[in-house]
Amino acid sequence: MKESMAKSCDRISELPDGILESILSSLPMKVALRSSVLSKRWRNLWKYLWIHATTLDFGKEFAKAQTQEQFVNTVNQYLQLHSGNKIEKFLLHFYPGEHYKANVEKWIEFAILRGVEELDLIFCQATEKYTLVEIGEYKVEIDLLAILFGYDSLVHLRTSHIELNLPIDFTGFSSLQTLCLSQVSITDDTLESIVSKCPLLTNLYLRYCNNLGSIKVAGPNLQLKTLSVILTDAYEVDIFAPNLKSVHFHGGILYGYDFRNVSALEDVFISAAGYEHTEPEHDFIQIFSGVSHIKILTMCIAPPMHIAMLEEYFPDNLPLSLPNLQELQILIGGQIGEEYLGYTFSFFKHTICPCLEKLFIDLSCPYSPWKPDTAKEAEEPSSCFFYNLQIVKITSFQGSHTEMKMVEFFLDKAVVLESLVLVVASDFHLEKDIDSIKEGDGVASQSENCNVPLRILHDQLLQLPKVSTDAQILLFEHWEVDTSLCPKHKHAAYHLDNICCY
Repeated sequence: MKESMAKSCDRISELPDGILESILSSLPMKVALRSSVLSKRWRNLWKYLWIHATTLDFGKEFAKAQTQEQFVNTVNQYLQLHSGNKIEKFLLHFYPGEHYKANVEKWIEFAILRGVEELDLIFCQATEKYTLVEIGEYKVEIDLLAILFGYDSLVHLRTSHIELNLPIDFTGFSSLQTLCLSQVSITDDTLESIVSKCPLLTNLYLRYCNNLGSIKVAGPNLQLKTLSVILTDAYEVDIFAPNLKSVHFHGGILYGYDFRNVSALEDVFISAAGYEHTEPEHDFIQIFSGVSHIKILTMCIAPPMHIAMLEEYFPDNLPLSLPNLQELQILIGGQIGEEYLGYTFSFFKHTICPCLEKLFIDLSCPYSPWKPDTAKEAEEPSSCFFYNLQIVKITSFQGSHTEMKMVEFFLDKAVVLESLVLVVASDFHLEKDIDSIKEGDGVASQSENCNVPLRILHDQLLQLPKVSTDAQILLFEHWEVDTSLCPKHKHAAYHLDNICCY
């Protein structure tokens, strides 16, 4: 009986080699390798699969539970088995130090000699969480650009924990489309030369890069469409990019932005969260004036703070005009206090955005904003109305007094409002209630088993007046999937912490 069951369970081994190799090809190489212990039938199948593999993944999963020596020996063994003429993607997550630097250089050369198109080189410990460290402490001394110099197959390059120096007579990479640098030491001149000498460069990501003072991305023939600058040392940005469509910036205070010929720009993500009180302050009027034609904007609370300051001390610099803005997202770390409500009111009082259709307020931003020592009572702008605003969504909603005042504001000022969506915070629950809240009077709870506080909130919302008779208020629990109404920049934490996909 047992013998019969064993034969039945192992019918998969009777399949032809081609089918078994196809099955293995869908698995990570480390998993495919483990199949060799199943039986003699499986012992060498992974080797045939590896011989012509076009994706060589020595990434974080591969490196787990291996010492440096084991990792190096395993990679060398695999590369000796590989006899294919083409590699499309090569991933390496390894900190070689000085001892194994020569091995890493040979592995990179192995990939580029086979026309590698996508190169991911993460030079830090795979067993540790990827966090910000001092470049000098863990920097890998490899002349990466010199190794890659002269090879034109590269389309995507991502690297970290390295210093990039230009080789003599550097002529660029004719096929490079994406360049992602994270915790890389690079100078202004090196970055400018790379950008200007990569004619097809479309996406540029700079995260935690030091030694940058001025980021210059300029050229009439520049094909760049996406630029992300996250927590670099740069103090100014100079952009001349006629094809640029998306800009993401998060970090310390810049002395200057210079946007020239960015007519194709559609969306901007800008956050100075945690740096609002740093001197000199961002001149957000100058920044937004340079990109006033954009359709989508995500910002932290700093621009409304800046506008509130101008309202008091430099009123002649207002109003701010964003005539094409259709979607706005405001990132606020934590519960809305009276001061942040006042900043938000000031922004809408002094910002002309007649085409605004969607507004998102995210109270779950991972960066807690700086709070002033004193706060005055928020004054609702009486003359402010929204004539095209259809959607308002507030996430991590607590139902506090100031948050309810904000809800009242939009219900009172949004003339054609269709939906006001409130996603309650994860700690909103106090106790369970077996009774469910039914739809009524334009207010609906999306939770079948609502808790007592949610029911109280529901009852409060029922009593609020609204200028749009069609407006519906929707309540969501924090865990409920809500994909119907999402901003362009969906996850604030992703944009701020993981923009380089490491």
